[in-house]
Amino acid sequence: MLQPHQPGPDQQLITARILWAALTMSMFVYGFVLFTTGKLSHFEELSSVPSLFQYLAIVANVIVLGVYYLYKNKVLPERDIQRRFPLYIICWALNEVVVLWGFLAVFMTNDGNGFLYVVNLAIALTGNILTFPKK
Repeated sequence: MLQPHQPGPDQQLITARILWAALTMSMFVYGFVLFTTGKLSHFEELSSVPSLFQYLAIVANVIVLGVYYLYKNKVLPERDIQRRFPLYIICWALNEVVVLWGFLAVFMTNDGNGFLYVVNLAIALTGNILTFPKK
């Protein structure tokens, strides 16, 4: 009877890195969509941004710090890539939520303030860089 092929640790690490790259590139695709639709019309300082979005940026920072804590204390100590893989996905999904907040915030403001997206993109990219899959 044929047994399914179990990918080795190196193949699983390559798969994790491909998923990491795809999710990181999706963050830039959101910016490309905003740019091509004309939603990124200008950039303003945070003083002119409604306070709700300032709070969302603070929450985004807390999420990325939580993701990094999860990564350092749960993902890195785990030696088996099969047990580490779902934790990677959780970390990257939370980082994706942060950039999606910025994407939606641009649509929620009538003037298309690009600063909202750029701030959340920078926060989410930092989180993704900190959670790069390692051996």
